[in-house]
Amino acid sequence: MGVYSGTVFLNILVLLFLFLIFIAQRVLFALAAYHDAQAHGNSNAVLWGLAIGFFGVMIPGTIYLCARDSRRSMTQCPNCGYLHDATDFCCPKCGQKNTGQVQTNPYESILAARAKKELYAGIALIAAGLLLMILFMMLCIMWIS
Repeated sequence: MGVYSGTVFLNILVLLFLFLIFIAQRVLFALAAYHDAQAHGNSNAVLWGLAIGFFGVMIPGTIYLCARDSRRSMTQCPNCGYLHDATDFCCPKCGQKNTGQVQTNPYESILAARAKKELYAGIALIAAGLLLMILFMMLCIMWIS
């Protein structure tokens, strides 16, 4: 009876650890999507992070990767300071001719590097979880036989 209760405890412990790995990789992928969206100037960065965090990487992640580079280039009017599309001929607010200077995100490289690190950490957690599951199955097979 003592060996059986020990294996049940070990099973519960491994399942709890796998669940924590699952939650951690979801959080890391959500943060990676959020920081990548911020680096690309996407105004829906929070939405993308939450969608990937709650619904997983497969469907929302694929949609995000298809839509992430579809942003418009923005420029700031030198006359009134209004932020508008860089392809506009003139400022929609004051009528000043467009200079064509595109405004970029100064933190783009920092956010992109952070997103890449979080993505790699999430992939490493998936690999660790799979390895733990394989080791646990091998251990269970050894106990049964």
